[in-house]
Amino acid sequence: MTLAKHNLLVVSLFSFFCLFLYFNSLRGIFIFDDAHSIVTNLYIKDIRHIPMFFKGYYTSDPDIPIGMFRPLLLLTFSFNYLFSGLQPMGYHIINILLHFLNGILFYYLLGFLFSGQTNSQKENLTQGLPVALGILISLLFLAHPLNTEAVTYISSRSDLLVYFLILSAFICYLKRRFWATLLLYALALLTKETALVLPILITAHIFTLHENEKNNPRIRIFLFFISIIGLSALYWSMRHVILSAIPKWNIPPPQGPWPNILTQSGVTLYYLRLFLWPHPLTAHHNFPILRSLSDPRAALSISAILFLIVLVFALRKKYPIISFGLGWYLICLIPKFYASLNIVASEHHFYLPSFGIYLIIAALGKNLFLKFRRKFMISTIGVICIFSVLVWFRNYEYKDEYTFWRSALRSDPSSPVAHYNVGMVYMNMGLYPEAERMLKKSLAYVPKNATKFLKDVRENTATIYRLQGKYEEALALFLNNIGLGFYNFGTYQNLGVLYQEMEDDENAEEAWRKGLSLNPKSSGILYNLAKLYARKKDFLRAKEYFRQAIDVNPDFFALYFGLGNVLEEEGNIDAAIKAYERAAGLKPNFHSIHYRLGTLYAQKSSPRALWHLKETVRLNSNFAEAHNNLAVLYSSMEPPQMKLSREHAEKALALGYKVNEDFLKIIGLEENKDGEEK
Repeated sequence: MTLAKHNLLVVSLFSFFCLFLYFNSLRGIFIFDDAHSIVTNLYIKDIRHIPMFFKGYYTSDPDIPIGMFRPLLLLTFSFNYLFSGLQPMGYHIINILLHFLNGILFYYLLGFLFSGQTNSQKENLTQGLPVALGILISLLFLAHPLNTEAVTYISSRSDLLVYFLILSAFICYLKRRFWATLLLYALALLTKETALVLPILITAHIFTLHENEKNNPRIRIFLFFISIIGLSALYWSMRHVILSAIPKWNIPPPQGPWPNILTQSGVTLYYLRLFLWPHPLTAHHNFPILRSLSDPRAALSISAILFLIVLVFALRKKYPIISFGLGWYLICLIPKFYASLNIVASEHHFYLPSFGIYLIIAALGKNLFLKFRRKFMISTIGVICIFSVLVWFRNYEYKDEYTFWRSALRSDPSSPVAHYNVGMVYMNMGLYPEAERMLKKSLAYVPKNATKFLKDVRENTATIYRLQGKYEEALALFLNNIGLGFYNFGTYQNLGVLYQEMEDDENAEEAWRKGLSLNPKSSGILYNLAKLYARKKDFLRAKEYFRQAIDVNPDFFALYFGLGNVLEEEGNIDAAIKAYERAAGLKPNFHSIHYRLGTLYAQKSSPRALWHLKETVRLNSNFAEAHNNLAVLYSSMEPPQMKLSREHAEKALALGYKVNEDFLKIIGLEENKDGEEK
């Protein structure tokens, strides 16, 4: 088989396999951090904001602490938004495509590293890799359920993209295309901070496979290293300057440096356990914070990490591939030891480090493959098939929030995040007692220093009280949070809604204005103030706040609908129609929008009135006023459609609507005193 046919076969196999694996993820929803990264992120929705990506602005949600510089990632989200808006399928397609491309790079780099051994390193574990074994291990990488989160969870695209760029840069380095390496490295740095591991990976490669460097001009290697170190230093200093120039929360890290080192040592081993036995897999592993070496888990974890480091040095001469694989795994996890993460163990963090583990498996499995080829292939294919089934079921969890968080709760019943989010789903479903119970359970597992999480739990408990009409209990919780300093603009937004339901518009307005002082771009507060002024018939201020809210959140249909209501009351029919049309484009299944459009188009004698009114009764067959308006419209057509007019008039009457008696006579229907037709 020629090389071209072989490459075409591999690409075709990997593409169909990836599509098969993740086809059912295309219906997945935005979940978890997707909310502030994509759904409510104004910055990705307008090309005017692209320069802000390079100024350290990641999300327009001020409730999210700033500390990420990822302009290239945001550009990909902007690309998705440009073509598919807030339809998740387009975002999932890009993630699946990146995973497929990473599988190709994985296969290529795996073979390249094995074929690059020198004559002095021809031991069984380091000879060239059989093609079939390389394909099997690559399929194992594509199918491993531990990678599912990186592919199906849209915000994990940062890990997919940085993997693609780091592996591409590393391959270019191995092929001595240093300028391409530097360019790809720069792009990786603009994607995610973890890209800083590339110079260390290259150093580890020279250390473990140093004989490959003997035939290369040292001056070129030296200049390359000066360049890549300079680029790293430039990025780090630029990132520091950019992020220090924008406002941010003064939030203490979840744990100090030493507890973070101990904890991440444990997490490093935990990932290996999940790799070998992928259960449980969940969005939130409630991994314990290890604070002292007196904790046996911490002592064991540190000892194991030190042992792995010793192995890197001990194996580098006899088994350089295994040594490099261990080094790759540990190096790619270094950023987690530096960063203090709120969720210390996330499955997508294993994606880039995992290449080192597969490299070790390839080295250790080569002899077994050569000796027991048939049995090895059957058993490996069996494992891949089992993994594929697990991936399919894991993708299914992303179909809706209830399924996602209930699954997370089953996987880890001690997760406060899972309890909290199940409670929020119950609240949105109107199951208030169940929601309250879940939020109270989440408090039993949350760390005491997680002040923001505690604030959110108390605040949403207060919202549950409000929805049940327990206004005094809700007010006490809100005021208690504010008294303790656990508040932000959202607290005042929800407090204002509570006051409004208590028919205290004065305090509601005051609360919303306090919230607006904390976040002038809160679309929720602007919307509430707009509705308040609309009720007071202060149309000038109502329009002002609706338009400010639309500037902040152009994808919220209710803003256009509310603005249309105000414009309609003012008598500005053309402007009202324009606002309603925009609302209909964002939420085409909302019957009230079509009713307003049908009514206004009828006033202008536009043929579009008929379509919108028919759409109204299609979406809500019990909308009596729409049936009445359709009856009037059919009777006024040329020629009149009296049969259809009578049908809709009868439907309106049956629904209890008081149809004009003169109109009933015109279309051949009359109503007796009891409201019955005759």
